[in-house]
Amino acid sequence: ENLVEGKIEKGQRVVLVEDLVSTGGSSLKAARSLQDAGANVVGMVAIFTYGFDTAEKNFEHAGINLVCLSDFHHLIQEALKNKYITEDQLDHIKAWRQDPASWK
Repeated sequence: ENLVEGKIEKGQRVVLVEDLVSTGGSSLKAARSLQDAGANVVGMVAIFTYGFDTAEKNFEHAGINLVCLSDFHHLIQEALKNKYITEDQLDHIKAWRQDPASWK
């Protein structure tokens, strides 16, 4: 499994681009691979994040700054405002957000 494609120069500054960050596990695995290859990972940008506390802690622990263009909170607020979801559906979505692993 090759996580780094192409040539990385020792000390090369890199910003990773992700589509989605949930826990940060796979994103940080890619960052570690780049660091192991000699890159200086200066940060990561993502299109969307669920904003889970786990991800925040994982990125903080790794010392990598994460900047996201959009997040779960803003998505559901816009969905409600534009009537894509109802207040009742919002309650279910928020319940999922609190504990997705146990949600039924």
